[in-house]
Amino acid sequence: MIQNADSQRADYLWTKYQRTHDPRLRAAIIQQFEPLARSLARRFTRRGAAGEDLRQVALVGLVKAVDRFDPDAQVRFATFATPTILGELRHHARSHGWYLHVPRAMQELAQQVRRAESQLTERLGRPPTAAEIAARLDLTEEKVREALSLREANRPVSLDGVTETPDGGHAISHWLGQEDSALQETVDRVGMSQALRQLAGPLRQILQLRYMNRLSQRDVARRMGLSAMKVCRLERRALDQLRQQFTAA
Repeated sequence: MIQNADSQRADYLWTKYQRTHDPRLRAAIIQQFEPLARSLARRFTRRGAAGEDLRQVALVGLVKAVDRFDPDAQVRFATFATPTILGELRHHARSHGWYLHVPRAMQELAQQVRRAESQLTERLGRPPTAAEIAARLDLTEEKVREALSLREANRPVSLDGVTETPDGGHAISHWLGQEDSALQETVDRVGMSQALRQLAGPLRQILQLRYMNRLSQRDVARRMGLSAMKVCRLERRALDQLRQQFTAA
């Protein structure tokens, strides 16, 4: 009874809309058949596609079907709308179902190769070779191998995934480059070396003995023939000059 009532209401809406082209009637027709669009979208959702995106695509297909439908045709609107909506969903799946961008021609070729591979596997009782697939599709083996390699475009590998190597398993991230922790230290050393060259001889020598040779002020004083107090003052002056150079830089 409910289906009959829905059908009668649809006929009534289409009759009035055909006569008036009232946008409110168009909206009412779209609303009535929205469950059909959502039901078709669920078929593709089960394949792993994003549900909300597919529902929106299905509704676009429904709107196109409403705008193209001829109420005088001897066919129910649901029968007419279903292939239109499915066409939009398939187009969306082909265009957005790949993790990497792949040209449409190659996507279609990969699908042909996949179907041929499945059919030959069933017939031969084993996976077919690239040459056998190529012969069935009248393609070159190179084209078949290229199409088969596209499978990886839909199989992203986690950086935490483990790969087997002669010295054991490692996560893929193990092989990626990382920032060298000593890089900044190298930059600092170069900058310090340039700054030291700007100091007067005794000041530079004191800092080299104190911080590179790690001598005490007493040992520096003894080596340079100066008092420990003099070394302390010169060291402080050298450090102040270095600080001023780095501040200016």
